[in-house]
Amino acid sequence: MKNNLKILIGVVFYNEADKIRFLLEKFKRFHLNFSYKILFLNDGSTDNSVKVIKIFLKKNYIKNAKIISHTSNRGVGSAIRSVINFGLSNNFDICVIMAGNGKDTPLEIPLLLSPIINDNFDYVQGSRFLKGGSFKNLPILRKIMILGFTLFMRIFIGFKFTDSTNGFRAYKLSIFKDRRINIDQNWLNSYELEVYLHYKVITLGYKVKEVPISKDYLANVKNYSKIRPIIDWWKFAKPVFLLKLKLKN
Repeated sequence: MKNNLKILIGVVFYNEADKIRFLLEKFKRFHLNFSYKILFLNDGSTDNSVKVIKIFLKKNYIKNAKIISHTSNRGVGSAIRSVINFGLSNNFDICVIMAGNGKDTPLEIPLLLSPIINDNFDYVQGSRFLKGGSFKNLPILRKIMILGFTLFMRIFIGFKFTDSTNGFRAYKLSIFKDRRINIDQNWLNSYELEVYLHYKVITLGYKVKEVPISKDYLANVKNYSKIRPIIDWWKFAKPVFLLKLKLKN
């Protein structure tokens, strides 16, 4: 059964032409002993991100990759949803999500996959703060906000996260066949979707684990993150309140 697994690697991006090349270079050394496909999900970019990817794929003869583009910017949650739906429609077993901003490395994807493949976990979250993990050039204010929100998640959900905002994660696609998990809700189009999934898999009793990974905030690169203070941090917190109060499902 393990040898027949199909892995979908979703790279979600929006206007990352100046950073996605760092991620693409790492794919040159990437390999899995399973059938896999790399799906680049363009969330309505208006820069040259797609052109950069197309040139890279052609130059390096990478055939097991596909680019899907939204006609407009819908939000990271909507982009992740498109990756998940592609995986479900094409009979993939496991989905890996990573950002296209160059902070993550595909060379660590096996670390996320191992607990699912070998120990039957359902959902694996990457953590830069676990022993063995690392973070480079992480701005101090950003670190404080991440740790603060992670503490908030631990208090309200009960799972002992160490890095709950890290977008580098993997999960069995079968969890989305559970009718109690409904990702097709418009209020989940932005950062809400990621926290919604955290909440659901934990409160519904799925097997969840964190694994150490590295995070490299690229030096001398402007706009290292698209997360806006206050506005977007509220989008992270909102699902917890709405689900706890049963105002959303």
